[in-house]
Amino acid sequence: MCLKCLDNKRKIEDFYLSYSEWHGDARTPICKKCLKEKLNENDPSSVRNVLRAIDKPYRPLEWEKACKGKTDTLGTYLKNLGLNYKEETYDDSIFDNENNYESENRLEERKIYSKKWLGYYYPSEIEYLEEYLNGLDRDFKVVTLSHKDYAKKIAKASLHMDKCFQEMQEGVTNADKKYKEAKDIFDTLSKSAKFSESQRGINEVGLGSFSQIVDMVESNTYVYEHKNDLDKDSYDKLIDDFKHIYKSL
Repeated sequence: MCLKCLDNKRKIEDFYLSYSEWHGDARTPICKKCLKEKLNENDPSSVRNVLRAIDKPYRPLEWEKACKGKTDTLGTYLKNLGLNYKEETYDDSIFDNENNYESENRLEERKIYSKKWLGYYYPSEIEYLEEYLNGLDRDFKVVTLSHKDYAKKIAKASLHMDKCFQEMQEGVTNADKKYKEAKDIFDTLSKSAKFSESQRGINEVGLGSFSQIVDMVESNTYVYEHKNDLDKDSYDKLIDDFKHIYKSL
């Protein structure tokens, strides 16, 4: 039943999808028809009133994108929110400067889309991801395309785990469960990519033994064993040197 017109609708599709914890059936409590009747797409105040009624955040840039389409503007907007801002409520809204008001929660920054990280992130989050990825590259010598992909996923898993840990510290309901799940994902990815303290500084993937030997020779990470075997020819000496280098791997 729609809370506005009080009509019993025959189809669940008469209501938009909702991810709000207050909407137990995963649908907005007001039907599509009533929402559209109250909505003036060109009036920010009207848009905000409708979004407030269904506890959805107001994001001007996302609304502008939805308006450019030829389909259901409100439906498109809510769909995009579900993809990028699923957990946000009206309290997370960003208001236009036309009213000389900015949301206190988002005054310092706004989410932007990152092609590299395949999603919407705050600038501070992108900075965290970049620093984490650079750290992995320094410690584990990320070389192959597959390993780089793992490294980016691990960076994102670390960011998510950190958020869950903060929620746990703040006493958010079920935060401990979310943190455990996030940690399990992080550990699984790290294990699959062979990122661990015991392997720090050693390239375990993508390179053959000969490449590892060359890398260690160039970086002087093995101890050269000098032997003064005057009776051996140059080839024998070379073979002995490579045997010693191989033992230090």
